[in-house]
Amino acid sequence: MSNKVSWRRLWISSVVCFAVAFAAGYWWGAGLIPRDLLPESIRGPGQMGMGTGNVVAPDATFTYIISYSECDDIEEIEETAGAYLAGMTEDDVAQAFPDWMILYFSPKQVTLAKEVGGMCEEHLLYRSIGIKDGIVTVYYGKKPDPGMVHTVTGIPASRLLSNDRALLQAGIVVMGDEAVAEFLEGLSE
Repeated sequence: MSNKVSWRRLWISSVVCFAVAFAAGYWWGAGLIPRDLLPESIRGPGQMGMGTGNVVAPDATFTYIISYSECDDIEEIEETAGAYLAGMTEDDVAQAFPDWMILYFSPKQVTLAKEVGGMCEEHLLYRSIGIKDGIVTVYYGKKPDPGMVHTVTGIPASRLLSNDRALLQAGIVVMGDEAVAEFLEGLSE
């Protein structure tokens, strides 16, 4: 009896595995599974798939994902393919965007990603000023982030007028280092 049960389990397990493999193959072939999720043994080293022959449609959405190494921000930009990108194959896109990695490719959607050194535009342009450990501190970006300290001023919060201290405890945002200098000058007068 136990032999009969084990064969039945083996047969059912085989059918389930076959069905899952068949469904995965169908979804991948239809472009519903991003090729970068496949093992390298299937897609080949340095390739993002096996070249389906699909081309980009004129109304396809291109999504650009940019990761900034210094501030860990991720920016996502979407645009319509248009005439320039329409008709491109996956290989054409790879050649047109050599610094980008293709995460997903189908006639209606292309997703590209790259990591860049430096900070995003928000962290480059804006500064937030607040109080950390009793000292006026300037941060990169619009939010005080302990990992993104621009300057520890050395100005003790205890020396500030109560209005200025309350303002800085809430945090203020200015644009650029010149505005920071002007603000700090006003504090120390």
